[in-house]
Amino acid sequence: MNTNPGAAGLLQVSVDKPKIDTFEHFWSQVVGAGRANEGLRADWQAHLKLVHTTCGFKYVRFHGLYHDDMHVIHEIDGQHVYNFQYIDALFDAMLDMGVRPFVEFGFCPSLIATEVDTVFWWKGNGSPPKQLDQWSDLVRATVDHWIKRYGLEEVRTWYFECWNEPNLRQFFTGSRSQYYALYECTVKAVKQLDAALRVGGPATSNFVPDTRFDQDWEDYEV
Repeated sequence: MNTNPGAAGLLQVSVDKPKIDTFEHFWSQVVGAGRANEGLRADWQAHLKLVHTTCGFKYVRFHGLYHDDMHVIHEIDGQHVYNFQYIDALFDAMLDMGVRPFVEFGFCPSLIATEVDTVFWWKGNGSPPKQLDQWSDLVRATVDHWIKRYGLEEVRTWYFECWNEPNLRQFFTGSRSQYYALYECTVKAVKQLDAALRVGGPATSNFVPDTRFDQDWEDYEV
């Protein structure tokens, strides 16, 4: 920037023109939509199609992907087995509309949860898993299934995050250290399948006053 005094006390200012780029309307790219099981309803899907057509957003984020009512994990003869039928039905419908999932891994299925401590009327379980390897296996199996079903190039366009607002007690009953460990194993489970897959976080609340971890100072590198 250059400044030169002008006549009659006026100041002339010349500014180097910066590079002009597109201002992305990131706030209009994704919407929240309740919980996953609701997305299996015909009226929910009809409303999603209407809102997508009207507003043009690209992604949908919801809670409860691993809620017990999605029937993702079961135990048979002492072994964990996975069933993605309900998730497939939901994601198929969304993708057919041109809407992609913004995946929130959570909450914890009761089968692998440390305890039962729920939130909302539909009882999302905010407990951390008993064993991180069980959670890691579940996440890895889920993403691997998506890659095989929808193709790697498609899944690379999605966004992933671990849990919902873990800084709030009603959503996550564990400690900060437990969330760090949960986040680390989630990221590694996804990235082991493909390093280009996008995992963000920590998906904390920006609007609700929270002092839960104010005295908990800890460094943790993922």
